[in-house]
Amino acid sequence: MYAYAYLIGCGILAIFWFIVYSARRDLRQEMLWASFAGMPFGVLDYFLVPRYWHPDSLFGFIDKFGMGIESFLFLFFMSGLCSVVY
Repeated sequence: MYAYAYLIGCGILAIFWFIVYSARRDLRQEMLWASFAGMPFGVLDYFLVPRYWHPDSLFGFIDKFGMGIESFLFLFFMSGLCSVVY
């Protein structure tokens, strides 16, 4: 039931990210800048995720490396949304 929950959560964030991105043309530059600036922090999942959660991920990267594609996608969408929703 919880297979790929992390990826599904990223998909939900992506929907909201694209809605805000398409609706607010004046905030696109700030949103993209913040999204790319926050994305490298996906490396923090290496230190945090293995201790409390073992989610399924694309290609099994979380099991192999401690971080996955979903980590970077989550931070991309979340930092972009947080930077413009005020």
